Amino acid sequence: MPSIDQFFQLSERGTSVRVEGTAAFTTFLTMAYITVVNPSVLSQAGMDFGAVFVATCIAAAVGSILMGLLGNYPIAQAPGMGQNAFFTFAIVLGMGHTWQAALGAVFLSGILFVILSALPIREWLINAIPRNLKLGIAAGIGLFIGFIALSNAGIIVAHPATMVSLGDLSSAPAFLCLLGFFLIVALTARKIVGAVIIGMLGVTIIGWLTGQAEFQGIIALPPSAAPVFLQLDIAAAFNISMVTVIITLLLVDVFDTAGTMVGVATRAGLVDQNGKLPRLGKALLADSGATVIGALVGTSSTTSYIESGAGVEAGGRTGLTAIFVGLIFLACLFFAPLAQSIPAYATASALLFVACLMAKGLADLDWQDITESAPAVVTALAMPLSFSIADGIGIGFITYAGIKLCSGGTADGGVIISDNTIIEVLASGEVPSGSVDVVFDASNMVLLPGLINTHHHFYQTLTRAKKAALNKPLFPWLTALYPIWANLTNDMIGVSSELALAELVLSGCTTTTDHHYVFSDQLDEAIDRQVQAADHLGVRVVLTRGSMSLGQSSGGLPPDNIVQSQQTIVDDCERLIRSYHQNTPYAMTQIALAPCSPFSVTAELMQACVELAEEHDVLLHTHLAETHDETAFCLEQFGLRPVDYLDQLGWINSRAWFAHGIHFNANEIKRLGSAGCGVSHCPSSNMILASGICPAADLEAAGVNLALGVDGSASNDCSNLIQEVRQALLIQRLGESSQAPTDQLTSHLDALRWATQGGANLLNRPELGRLSPGAAADIALFKLDEPRFSGSEDGLAALILCGADHAEAVMINGQWRVQGGALVNIDLPGLMAQHHQQAQQLWAAL
Repeated sequence: MPSIDQFFQLSERGTSVRVEGTAAFTTFLTMAYITVVNPSVLSQAGMDFGAVFVATCIAAAVGSILMGLLGNYPIAQAPGMGQNAFFTFAIVLGMGHTWQAALGAVFLSGILFVILSALPIREWLINAIPRNLKLGIAAGIGLFIGFIALSNAGIIVAHPATMVSLGDLSSAPAFLCLLGFFLIVALTARKIVGAVIIGMLGVTIIGWLTGQAEFQGIIALPPSAAPVFLQLDIAAAFNISMVTVIITLLLVDVFDTAGTMVGVATRAGLVDQNGKLPRLGKALLADSGATVIGALVGTSSTTSYIESGAGVEAGGRTGLTAIFVGLIFLACLFFAPLAQSIPAYATASALLFVACLMAKGLADLDWQDITESAPAVVTALAMPLSFSIADGIGIGFITYAGIKLCSGGTADGGVIISDNTIIEVLASGEVPSGSVDVVFDASNMVLLPGLINTHHHFYQTLTRAKKAALNKPLFPWLTALYPIWANLTNDMIGVSSELALAELVLSGCTTTTDHHYVFSDQLDEAIDRQVQAADHLGVRVVLTRGSMSLGQSSGGLPPDNIVQSQQTIVDDCERLIRSYHQNTPYAMTQIALAPCSPFSVTAELMQACVELAEEHDVLLHTHLAETHDETAFCLEQFGLRPVDYLDQLGWINSRAWFAHGIHFNANEIKRLGSAGCGVSHCPSSNMILASGICPAADLEAAGVNLALGVDGSASNDCSNLIQEVRQALLIQRLGESSQAPTDQLTSHLDALRWATQGGANLLNRPELGRLSPGAAADIALFKLDEPRFSGSEDGLAALILCGADHAEAVMINGQWRVQGGALVNIDLPGLMAQHHQQAQQLWAAL
């Protein structure tokens, strides 16, 4: 029988029983309000408050425990906000059904969800509804809940002429509701765990003291569940008028669950390298099963709670967190008197806050495309105004289809994608050879293969624009920053890698390399953290195990405290290759070997890396011919120019690619081309450090695999690959003669080729960098709707010449990673805050 550690994969996910317990308590505090709010809402449908309180605790406990055991996700469940409002105010009070019939509808929707969870169609259904319409549905439910909250507190009241008007804000319920709302928002802004329950209790205590609420005690035996237990009327739920109700309950539960699971699992680093959720079917089964059980015990639909993200932030990574949350909910059964002591105005303040959280999805709409945003807004408005979530969804579907039908499109061709592969490329006017499930309208965008970045140093995002390194050439720049980098920690590597990857993806990059070569005694998981970061963001990576073995005491440039022995380096290289390298088409993670440079490693290490690369069939990478200082160093130390030195060590071959490649003579360029080497051209970095201009056109003409790299964010100070394409074009033009024939001048097409096909050729990845059948489904879409593009005729040329700086949508391996110009399921402001905090810690450590 497996141990707790093995069953929940605690060690594998870097957690422990204690951490999971702490995370569970954190999650519970953020969602404890549901034990009060749900009975308060459902009691307005005529259900017994105490019995619903018991049903709420049991449904939350069973659902959370099921999620822990079946899905092994740190996601807690409970009766959902929105679903309970739809149950009471739409099904019962609005449509006139009994609450017993409504429970029957919840039960049937749960059964359908169980069936759906076991079928492959589940992912199709989740993805079939357009993203913007999903955002509109979520926001509409929030507005619906907000309308109910304001009404319950007397803040808005019915009016015969205007439908509603402002109520008496001086009344005690209205005043205390607003006070509770203010308190909840303020505590949330200060990141106080349990802000909602604290705010509710605060205004409740005021009510007790002023006679606005009755204190009924704190602890007692649980109330009887008999008034609602097994009281569902399944026969009544089969009424034809219940069809839309059941479908609405199903869709809202499916979308709510899927969105929560993706968001929380992504934050926990549990999404696989293909951007998919492991054990998705079992997790959905846990959710749907909880809805069925909830209906039996007497509550509205149970769903996954986004508040689980608080537990993830506290370290929760496994289903053990969810199980602990379930056990805490069971303990809550003995606090029924306290729940019954909380008045309606206090629960209204919580409802109003939840409404605000749900409505924020409107900010994520694609406002640049009115055909996408307009139906979403209509959906959101229709729900509170029609007092029906079902009607809101219905009008949303009708509006979306009608607008798309009337607006048409002027798409000039397209691509057909299946799973993670492009299977068909359409010319203008052509139609797909088979049926398609989902259509993405890119008629007003420029479509490119995903861009490929072939040189970077992720960790350097922590030291952008450092005063000590400003306005210096390479060697002085390095010596100014080496002492700072010596204090890097594993956590700093993780967050800096995530930020660099986020910046790259937002610029249209789908595949990137990284060259990490700084390893101190405290930095033993650098590449492992980079793998985790890439998995988290779903980016295709070639991570190079960099190294430095020649310290200052031995004649090298780096300080001795950031160099390693050759054996340590070789052993770790072998470990990383065994652990992470995928030598298959469409691989998401690969490892390459990358001694830093001729001035920071020994000749023996350079040769050892060649042998190791041949043994394991991996690529080689290093800096080469970046500055005149490097050439002088090699001549002084080895009596050879850099290319001759590397040739002597066995590095001039088709396995190797070199960063920068500026100071080559004609003979060296010819030799590199004949050997099939690659060069990563880094124009911005070369300009900032005054290193020179890479002879890109000459290198490519000689047969070198030429590609682009943004280089480290402390020399470029930016990780934007589409901007680097423009820089490459401009700097090459600077070095060319204005008298040369037009066909001999570098064009925007050349620069784009270097950023796509060139990168794929350099990395020996023929499935990347192309829009052709069999290519990986890595694409980047750019809009030309900003002032800088106004008046342009050639969209592809305008993209580069007018200076595009961000992608509208990015797909990697068949999964959307950017939509509406924003990262999907990534908390970018939170990531930036963590990154800045780590940067400040790094600076302070010097």
